[in-house]
Amino acid sequence: MIQTLTTVDLSDNEIGNIGAQHLAETFRNHKVLTILELSYNQIGNDGAQYLNDAFEENKTLIKLNLEGNPGSYCTTMSAIAQIRNDKALSSIDLRWKQYGDDEIKLLTNELYNNKTITELKFQKSKISNTGIQYLADMLRNNTTVTSIDLSENQIGDIVAIYLTDALKNNKTLVLLSLQSHQIGNTGAQQLAVALKNNKVANFS
Repeated sequence: MIQTLTTVDLSDNEIGNIGAQHLAETFRNHKVLTILELSYNQIGNDGAQYLNDAFEENKTLIKLNLEGNPGSYCTTMSAIAQIRNDKALSSIDLRWKQYGDDEIKLLTNELYNNKTITELKFQKSKISNTGIQYLADMLRNNTTVTSIDLSENQIGDIVAIYLTDALKNNKTLVLLSLQSHQIGNTGAQQLAVALKNNKVANFS
């Protein structure tokens, strides 16, 4: 492999998990690759995981495009690659896709100590109660995120309480959207208490 390559475009082919594994091994120690385009192939979750593992310690890759692949992990792994290395990135848009608990956990692990991402968009992402809890745990520790959109995710009172606990400790969040959920009196009461002592200026 030519060590001077900075961009590789293999989009719109028939690369599957085995092909992704070979590519992962090839680029594992590559020092200058910044863009790897693998959109619209046949990469599943195993292939996406191979690529994520290969680039875990990589400091140069800022774009891993896995759009249009069948694996549900593909969107998540693309976002993780950006979060790790793209220092100009301030917003992550993950709207209108379905994310499992494992995927949300992987994302929040990357965001715990991130110093550049200020905006997270999770509108209509079908995040479960466990996934929201992972996000809440991240918000307790993250000091950079100022805006998070969780609208249309069917959040109820229990999940609202998870967020309430996070808001008690978070001092940087200024926008929180919980529009179109199933929050009742109990959840509203808990959120109201937390918001009294929090900087959140825009709440919907």
